[in-house]
Amino acid sequence: YIKRYWRLIHTLILCKYSQFTPPQPSPEGREEYKSLRKVLPFGGRGLDLGGVSFIIILLFFIFFNNKIFGQNNIQNVGGILPLYDEKIGKLWSPPLMYMRGVTSAYGWREGYFHQGVDLAILPGEPVLAVFDGIIKASAFEKGYGNYIIISHDNGLETLYGHLEARIKAGVKVKAGQMIALGGNTGYSTGAHLHFEVHFRNYHLNPNWFFEVYKKGNIRGKSIILRGEQFRPITKKFDN
Repeated sequence: YIKRYWRLIHTLILCKYSQFTPPQPSPEGREEYKSLRKVLPFGGRGLDLGGVSFIIILLFFIFFNNKIFGQNNIQNVGGILPLYDEKIGKLWSPPLMYMRGVTSAYGWREGYFHQGVDLAILPGEPVLAVFDGIIKASAFEKGYGNYIIISHDNGLETLYGHLEARIKAGVKVKAGQMIALGGNTGYSTGAHLHFEVHFRNYHLNPNWFFEVYKKGNIRGKSIILRGEQFRPITKKFDN
């Protein structure tokens, strides 16, 4: 859409500022033109090309803004994703009450891509929902052990792995609510929380959203995402 309408606008601009001079009307034609100006819209002049360009750009943003920058297409070209809003009761929480540091970062690790961050945790420590939502999945997988996926109201999904006890699927939760206890289940060499952030079928760096290397504070009420930041989720999960 952008390329198509830019070509049209560019053509109009070239026409407006070209050296082309239209033929001049005869004296009789000028008198006839003056009489018509009283009944023609815009005083008989019509819209100049600058006005046409403005209207085209305005219509473009009205009709195509949601298609290009809306949540349905944000993973392709990027956009702004709202995270929370206290005014309407949509809050946030760090995944742990006490952030003790990152034991394994998001990114490439030993020949494969680590899709989340590993957070230091004590066995039996409460694990918290980061936003309001509903428990989409609560199951066991040999790699993640006991895990939970929450589908949040803001369009994100978060995954919490290597849990001990966990609540069942289908339960609605609030930000800051305890959803599980930390553990060492699945493929794990010690107690820690594996934490992932998903959007649609893509995983994102949790550190873009929360200060996971510090106290776990959220970075802002919204986040600006670019299409190249999205990486497809490679693992399938059971509900």
